Amino acid sequence: MQMYPGPELQTIKTEVEEEDIITALKGLALDKAPGPKKITNQFLKTCGEQLAPILAKLFSNCIAIGYHPKPFKDSITVVF
Repeated sequence: MQMYPGPELQTIKTEVEEEDIITALKGLALDKAPGPKKITNQFLKTCGEQLAPILAKLFSNCIAIGYHPKPFKDSITVVF
């Protein structure tokens, strides 16, 4: 009897870098409606360079401790 080896293990990146944030923000469409907090994509794209270090640290720390704030669950979030 042949055993199925199972799926290949995947590694997940646990450190979000500033460049990850900047790349994601550059890809945002400007004509989308703002989220629950009314923050527009135009604002995020305009302030991307200033927000990148803060968001990278925030997202990295959330991954490290396994905590995902409720507002992250109330929106569509791209995991880097």
